[in-house]
Amino acid sequence: MHSLPFINSSFRHFCIESKGIIPRLVHFLRIGQLQHEAAWVLNIICSGSAEQTAEVVNCPSAMPNLVNLLESDSAKVRHEALWALGNVAGDSTAHRDILLNLDVLSKLLPLLCTEDVISSQPIWLLRTATWTLCSLCRDKPSADWNHLQPIIHALSVMVTSDDQEILKNSCWTLAYLSDADDSEEKASMILNLIHASGSFERLISLLEYKDAVVRHPALSTFGNMTIFSGEQMQQMIDCGVLKKFKKLMTDKNERIRKCVCWALSNVMTGSERYIEAVISEDLVPDLIEMTKTEKYEIAEEALWALCNATINGTDQQMFYLVQHGVIQAMFAFLEKNRTRPTMLEEALESMVKILEIGKRYILNEDVSRKMVHGFARKTKVVYVAILNLCASYVCEPGFAGLVEECGGFQFLKELASDEGTDPYLHQIVAGILCEHLWRKL
Repeated sequence: MHSLPFINSSFRHFCIESKGIIPRLVHFLRIGQLQHEAAWVLNIICSGSAEQTAEVVNCPSAMPNLVNLLESDSAKVRHEALWALGNVAGDSTAHRDILLNLDVLSKLLPLLCTEDVISSQPIWLLRTATWTLCSLCRDKPSADWNHLQPIIHALSVMVTSDDQEILKNSCWTLAYLSDADDSEEKASMILNLIHASGSFERLISLLEYKDAVVRHPALSTFGNMTIFSGEQMQQMIDCGVLKKFKKLMTDKNERIRKCVCWALSNVMTGSERYIEAVISEDLVPDLIEMTKTEKYEIAEEALWALCNATINGTDQQMFYLVQHGVIQAMFAFLEKNRTRPTMLEEALESMVKILEIGKRYILNEDVSRKMVHGFARKTKVVYVAILNLCASYVCEPGFAGLVEECGGFQFLKELASDEGTDPYLHQIVAGILCEHLWRKL
């Protein structure tokens, strides 16, 4: 909500307590020479508390009159109306829905739909218009999907702007729209509309924008699209999104680093080829490092990504993860965050798969040779090295020796002896100890 701090709150209180002022102001919205001042005062009231905003919303004809002012010939009148409507939409989902039911978008979008129209609008009006559009698209359920195509079209024009405020508002609107009510069909529709609008490449380029206020919502848009592993995921990968993610993993902004780890965890929930794409862009070493060095909220997302890769990847991809230290990273995270066992189940289930595959390959030399023979020449040396690593722990089949070296065995023993451990986790730990680390018991 845009507030007006220079207006004393007692003024808003006076307008509300003095019966008849708000209805009179609403009436003035229909009188040409008074429209700007009336809209300005109503905007002041709407920028106050939720109760004060409700007084304006509940006044008969207030919202229809403000919506109609979006078609005013005066830019100043349109601006005050936009500002007031944005404050109303941002106050609550119920108030936003009132505006949507009044078909506010049909009057707002023409202000943003073409470059010719935009070139004739003052920059301060466009900033407020994109902010109001963002407020209208923010909450759930989403706006009427009949408006989706014109909204995306308007945003495709707005993201070509050089103005940071307009870019920030436009990217956040795209981020809210791409959070498609858990519907893969809608997510695919949004991505296809963005592609068709010609703004996809521009949105990717904004991942490198100079200021985090634009980078963050641009990244959030792609992060929402990675929730579904259909056609849109491959389209993003083909357009080079993962290359941009590489740089964002060391971004100075913590929210961006957390968001990119979350996006990668979504990518690696998908098929093996998506995991391979992440490996090909050399993102795994960064994820492993982040589980060790980042604050909990970011490290947790990085570990989610690694667990998803372990569970959903091929044996070869799992071997790659082990070579780069995923076992050590998992136990380092768990040891460091003993009091926050959020990821414990996921990490232990991943560890079961790692140990089972490691044991299977080291005990089956013929399978190991066939696996190495099948790798591309340029990567064969990596997997030969990892098989040699397995062999160095032959007394502890597979990767059990690595678990011992990084303190994982001691961690598991303590977890098994803790009476407060969840029974299901007890079962997993017991299986790991008995199946893979029994020589240490």
